[in-house]
Amino acid sequence: MLSNILHVQSCETTSKYLGLPSMIGRNKNDVFRYIKEKIWKKLQSWSHKSLSKAGKETLIKTVLQALPSYAMSVFMIPP
Repeated sequence: MLSNILHVQSCETTSKYLGLPSMIGRNKNDVFRYIKEKIWKKLQSWSHKSLSKAGKETLIKTVLQALPSYAMSVFMIPP
C-alpha cells in the first residue's frame, strides 16, 4: 500500500481536519450537513445571549461569508 511506502498513516474517510471532512464524495449535501446543523445549533443558543438583533445579523453574515473561503483554502478546487 502506498501509505506504507511513504511511511504515513491512513485515516478514516469520516475523519475531519480543521473542522472540515478530510474526504468528499459525490454527495456533498450529506458531507456538509453537519456544518448546517452546527450553525443552526449556534443560532438557537444565541436567543438568550446579550447580542442585539443587529449584532446577531452581523455575526451571521460574517461567519457565512468566511465559510466558503475557508473550505476553498483547505480543499484543492479543480480547474
